[in-house]
Amino acid sequence: MLEIFVITYNRSEFLEKTLMYLKDSKFSNFQITIQNNCSTDDTVEVFHSFQTNYGKSFQSLKLITNLFNFGPNVNFLKAIELSQSKYTWVLCDDDVINALDIDDVLKIIDEENFDLIHVGAHPEKERFIFELKETPRKLIEKGYRYFAYCSFMPCNIFKTELFQNQFLISGYNNVANAYPHMPYLFDVFLKD
Repeated sequence: MLEIFVITYNRSEFLEKTLMYLKDSKFSNFQITIQNNCSTDDTVEVFHSFQTNYGKSFQSLKLITNLFNFGPNVNFLKAIELSQSKYTWVLCDDDVINALDIDDVLKIIDEENFDLIHVGAHPEKERFIFELKETPRKLIEKGYRYFAYCSFMPCNIFKTELFQNQFLISGYNNVANAYPHMPYLFDVFLKD
């Protein structure tokens, strides 16, 4: 139903904190994959230590190490490519998850009817909660800065098959602009 990827490069101390947040949340019930961008620090060792000490707290926790450092945008798209679940959520290694305020997100995931599940704003911003099924246009009409907040990749849970089949190539074409997910977001915006 949901697969979570955490993209990382040479920030093992942040990765460990993010894994701790996930461990203590309901998201630990989903497949979590660390998408390591060929880190040269102790990322692999931190993962193995974490897996040894806390591995039983997760349904499934694995590590994939790229052969090269492709950069965060390509690493994001590689995670989308690898996902085998209905929805994919790609987090960065320094994301702070509020594990106490997710029941609405899990309910939407269970319904499986949505092309995009927007989970909030940048971490330092307050999470705005509107009606659960607002369109991007309606959010904008209410004053929500949809494109500003959606530009932050981890604020979005994507319908995997839609991204893989329709937006992966345009995502790769948009890597140089630092927003490989924007073609997907614009399409969702234009649909309503």
